[in-house]
Amino acid sequence: MAIAVAAIAGYLFLPGAPVQPQSIQSVVSQAAVAGVMVNGDKITPEEIEIAYNRLPEELKQQSTRQDVAEDLINQRLLLQESAKKGISATDEEAEQYIAQLTQSGIDMAYIEEQVAAAGYTMVEYKSELKEMITLTKFLEEEIGLSAIRASESDVESFIQANKEELQVVLDEGDPGLQDVLKERIRNQLSLERQKQAIDAYLAGLKATAKIEY
Repeated sequence: MAIAVAAIAGYLFLPGAPVQPQSIQSVVSQAAVAGVMVNGDKITPEEIEIAYNRLPEELKQQSTRQDVAEDLINQRLLLQESAKKGISATDEEAEQYIAQLTQSGIDMAYIEEQVAAAGYTMVEYKSELKEMITLTKFLEEEIGLSAIRASESDVESFIQANKEELQVVLDEGDPGLQDVLKERIRNQLSLERQKQAIDAYLAGLKATAKIEY
């Protein structure tokens, strides 16, 4: 999934009742073996295995099937909320996304090659794109995702806190290079704040969701 909804480790499952926050990783482990029901919507062990196998190799080395199961739970919760609000993406929007890639200079043959290498057919890839676009639209409406940005003060505080590591660039005295550095820091801090906002929103959904392992 393109939108990487980060795994929130650990929820205590009480059969027949909403999931209550507790830190027990073993419960999430069960989902990878037996699947999980999210508000009556089944995530199968096969789906978890396929999603795990489609991870890029470097991510696979850092992730477990339990991580993938939790990520799929988060994704399913958000898609369920999107459906309730009538927010979805069309085939045309998925096609437009691919068209933007080719217009930026990426060859269609290369896209198809990468899609196949990840274990997708083009039909499956376009379906994933539609989910990604749906979630982007939904999170924009619900939490104003794109407006969550790090401030200039945040950037300066980060630089001061990490001055020793950044000293080589700072000592260059090149305003252009320093601007690039600041923009990269701003983007990274913004992504962290957006992740925090998504995690907080998901925590609210999970407080009332019925998740059965």
